[in-house]
Amino acid sequence: MNPRRLLPTTLLCLGMVWAVTTDGASGRLWAQNRPPSISETSHPTDSTYARLTGQRMMQTFDFEERRVHLDDLPMYWQQAPAAAGFPHYASGRLDSQRKRSGQYSFLLISDGGSVGFEYHPRRIAIRPGSDFQITGYVQMDQAPSCRARITCTLTDRKGNPIPSSQQASRLVPQQDESTDGWSRLEVYVPGSYPEARFLTIGIWLLQEEQWQKDLLVGSPIFRRDVNARAWFDDITIHQMPRVILGSNRPGNVFDGPQPAALAVEVEGISSLDYKVDLTVRNTNADLIHQEAWILTGLADRPKVREIRLPDLPAGLYHARLSIYSGSLLVATRDLSFARLAPLNGTPTLSGMNFGILALDRNIGDWDTVIALTRHCNAKLIKLPVWRRLPEETGAIFSTPNFDRILLQLQQNNIQVMAAFSEIPDALAAQLPPEQRSLLDLLSKDPDLWRPQLAFVLAQYARQVPYWQIGAEDRSQDMSWDPRIRSVVDTMHAEFAKLVSQTVLAVPLSSMFQVNQAQIGTSHVALAIPSAIVPREIPSYLEDSRSRGMDVIWANVEPLASRYYSRRHRIIDFAKRIAYTKKGGAQAIFTDHPWTQRAGNGRLVTEPTELFLVYRTLADLLGGTDCIGQFQLAPDIQALIFDRDGTGTLLLWNQNYNPEIHPEQANLEFYLGENPVRIDLFGNAAPLETQNGLARFSVTEWPVLINNVNTRLMHLRSTVRLEPAVVDASIHRQTVQLTFSNPFTGPISGRLRFLRMQQQQNNWLIDPVAYNFTLRPQETFSQPLTLKFPRNEVGGQKELAALFTIDADRTYRFIQSVPFEIRLAGVELSIFARRAGQNDLLIQKVVTNTSDEEMTLQSFIDLPDRDRLERAIPHLPPGVTVTKSFRIPNAAQ
Repeated sequence: MNPRRLLPTTLLCLGMVWAVTTDGASGRLWAQNRPPSISETSHPTDSTYARLTGQRMMQTFDFEERRVHLDDLPMYWQQAPAAAGFPHYASGRLDSQRKRSGQYSFLLISDGGSVGFEYHPRRIAIRPGSDFQITGYVQMDQAPSCRARITCTLTDRKGNPIPSSQQASRLVPQQDESTDGWSRLEVYVPGSYPEARFLTIGIWLLQEEQWQKDLLVGSPIFRRDVNARAWFDDITIHQMPRVILGSNRPGNVFDGPQPAALAVEVEGISSLDYKVDLTVRNTNADLIHQEAWILTGLADRPKVREIRLPDLPAGLYHARLSIYSGSLLVATRDLSFARLAPLNGTPTLSGMNFGILALDRNIGDWDTVIALTRHCNAKLIKLPVWRRLPEETGAIFSTPNFDRILLQLQQNNIQVMAAFSEIPDALAAQLPPEQRSLLDLLSKDPDLWRPQLAFVLAQYARQVPYWQIGAEDRSQDMSWDPRIRSVVDTMHAEFAKLVSQTVLAVPLSSMFQVNQAQIGTSHVALAIPSAIVPREIPSYLEDSRSRGMDVIWANVEPLASRYYSRRHRIIDFAKRIAYTKKGGAQAIFTDHPWTQRAGNGRLVTEPTELFLVYRTLADLLGGTDCIGQFQLAPDIQALIFDRDGTGTLLLWNQNYNPEIHPEQANLEFYLGENPVRIDLFGNAAPLETQNGLARFSVTEWPVLINNVNTRLMHLRSTVRLEPAVVDASIHRQTVQLTFSNPFTGPISGRLRFLRMQQQQNNWLIDPVAYNFTLRPQETFSQPLTLKFPRNEVGGQKELAALFTIDADRTYRFIQSVPFEIRLAGVELSIFARRAGQNDLLIQKVVTNTSDEEMTLQSFIDLPDRDRLERAIPHLPPGVTVTKSFRIPNAAQ
């Protein structure tokens, strides 16, 4: 016998064929409840085997095969062919350096490329109709851009794979390791394939160009980890009962007074050896609900268990169902669901001009799309007219049931916008392979595409008033296709044959510098990429309007989850939507804030946290006008959204310090008669008031306050100094103090400047008080003299003005008036970088932009250290100088 290969033996016993494979060659293959032999149980290093003995385990790969197998590569494993796009020089081998149990694991070595290994397609026999759970563990090294995964595929009696049966685990990054340094992978394979006779698995270490190959970027730049490695160990295959965790709500979104409830569907249980543990947690990982039970059911029909959850505040929740066989965790089922709060906005305006982009293929079935759009409180939805592969989805205008879909949307007060974003395969086949874009098609003779267009327009041109020519433009380059003007003119002519006054819009990147004459329409779908910081969005919208884009549908892109934390994404998204509203966009769109994933062999549609944030903002900002922005208190920014004198404030603390005790951050202001505080997820609570003043605190998380007296807030937003930048000089300087009367009647009152900080005692403010009387819409403008001491530090400053106003009632409040002290004629840029292991190098680049010679003193103040100073003597006009400061042990 060759000691390096032990062939499996077949035992025939009472008409039953059992496959028995000796230790190592392909792992261990056991019949259910087969007792191990003495030699097997005495194996000292095989802890995985000892834990799985007697369970419903079909096979385990622990790679402990050295005593019977001396090759570097584990038995019956083959490397994925080069045709799969993987280089031939990548490799794999048994390795003892890292292992989860025993002495060995399977090491995959990338050498700069992707690498994968697959097991023999006819070694693991299965019973048709059974479900299977594959679990395994992986550890990665030097692979920050790589992802690891396990795949499983069913094969027929000849070993040919059944393509539709292939399932894959999640893509695991290196930083996903648990406390023991290993990441758990799971693959669930439903047994709904009668032709299946075998099962095979694959293990993969994928470079970014493989796991991100579907990235919708024209010329993506992929990172490559040259020395990436991954160790796989303790891969097990279980024959499983069918266990599905779900709910009875479309998209797993619960709205209304009924409590949230989950459902566990079980099928194929014939004995009571599985127990389950259900946990429900919020996004902070706090345990909300937990219960455990033994799985029971019938082998031939499903049994459903309903789990009613306690009353939950609005938010996103994660449920996990853990399935145990004995003490061994063999499978998990995960589900994300949302609990919605009642809407707080004006019913007729709530959600107005807020929309959902539903242009990709991962939107779910139509009943779910309609329900989620309604729950998201969006009143607009943008749909594709054509699909490249129409048999994949019904989301095209030419499907037979689209009339029913359109009617359902209209019944839910959702207006459809149609986008020509793709071209059907039938038309693409008539174009050269290198010219198959929408502009390529529409630039051809209209006789080529007119029949397909006429089919759509004849049915829906009168029902859909808004049409878009082109896909959403998210490109970051500065190229522009001039053919768009002629295409728009041609489409206008085609539409005019059937219907008049139809709006045609063109997608446009906010990075393009084009005007209305180059586009042919004043309606644009303007892409607002995440690279633009929220506060700059209004200037981009204003720039587009200055070039003739009178109607702007803004498509707001959130921050990417792969680069930013949950907190940063949510806070930024709320500001992004609010600033887009401030910029005056006629409509605000975002990609559908729900996801579709494969789970338990089926597609699961789940909401994201942005779903709740978008719903809240659409509810409270829909139908409003942003009438101003001001500083409610130091560091507290406020945007005012008005509905005829009553509306909403959006507040946040831009320099929030969590170490400050909450009592020190409490604010007291008159906001209205019945102000209500609403968080980004829709949870509302009346504000505590005393003597008409509302008491509240604000963190870095934006918060909305509804039922606000926006006339008073508007007045506060108009208080400013002009200019807002004063020279860093010891001489007296004069600025203008201005504010306006937004009330419908005349107002009168008095303002007096307060010295809120000790260093302001040395400031000269003249006059220190003003009396005023203003007619409606009249502006107060009076000179104000300021003088600062020689040792005043430049930067952002503020004056505190106490206002007493007689209007429809008496108002008394302290208003912060921001300004900046800056050196005139000097430009300053600061750069910082690490120097060595512990030091920080700061460089100041100073330019004299005045017409006179200057002598300056450059310094850096360090906490609990001496000041670092550098003199800049006799700097001539137009000259730039660089001063460097090295800070040792900067971590302190």
